[in-house]
Amino acid sequence: MSTLATVQGEATGASVRPVDRSALAALGLGGVVAWVAAVVLARAGTNPLYAYNGAFAVAFVLYLAAAALVVAGRVPARRGTLVLILALAVLPRLILLASTPALSDDLYRYIWDGKVSAAGIDPYRYAPADPALAPLRDGL
Repeated sequence: MSTLATVQGEATGASVRPVDRSALAALGLGGVVAWVAAVVLARAGTNPLYAYNGAFAVAFVLYLAAAALVVAGRVPARRGTLVLILALAVLPRLILLASTPALSDDLYRYIWDGKVSAAGIDPYRYAPADPALAPLRDGL
């Protein structure tokens, strides 16, 4: 139990009981599952905006619960706890990094405009489908 939790418990007369790191891991992995669900729903293509936002809302609530455990000092302050927190922070980002853009195709337009600019052509002079830009097209 952290010193802060001990002091708070003594000041209020309440005992703050520590929880095992497995509770933190369960909350974090639940959040990761919600992120995966959000990515899968976004790829479904049938305008899954409510389900997508709902999955991220679930992930956020689980994050808040995990953060409350840490801030309240209920999780042991050890090196393993820090490693667990960092791993649970990186894992959802890796999931999103490995996925394609789901709700917008702006990224592809930015890549195209960069390619046109790199060829010395003003990307606003021609529409992307203009035949004058045909030599710049590829499989992307």
